[in-house]
Amino acid sequence: MVIGTPAYTAPEQAVANPALTGAADVFALGSLLLYAANGRPPFGDGSGPDLLHRVVHAAPDFGGLAEADPRSRSSYRSVSRRIRRTGPPPPSWWISRPNPSVGRPAARLAPARPSVVAGESACRRGRRRRRRG
Repeated sequence: MVIGTPAYTAPEQAVANPALTGAADVFALGSLLLYAANGRPPFGDGSGPDLLHRVVHAAPDFGGLAEADPRSRSSYRSVSRRIRRTGPPPPSWWISRPNPSVGRPAARLAPARPSVVAGESACRRGRRRRRRG
């Protein structure tokens, strides 16, 4: 039995190898990062069995990343220096308008309706009152 999303399943997991290691998680993370970079799964779309077959027997689709020259990308050091010098980038436009309900106590959002008081249900309290009165 194979557990997981077929598009991000490691080859050793796809063939039901019982001796899985953390490498399967690294493979899944790499597949997820390729999806984030390219906008499509690294082994394409399709049904579970087809995807699992491609995961085991085919190479991933790197999309535009395969042609990118690694020397043209910024290094970690240059990016971290720029962030320290200029500060972090401004938030996106959709983050600039905070949700007014965020940060307010939950009691202000919805009034509490007690259904249980001191461990007794409202039904029991009603019966006891009738007996006594």
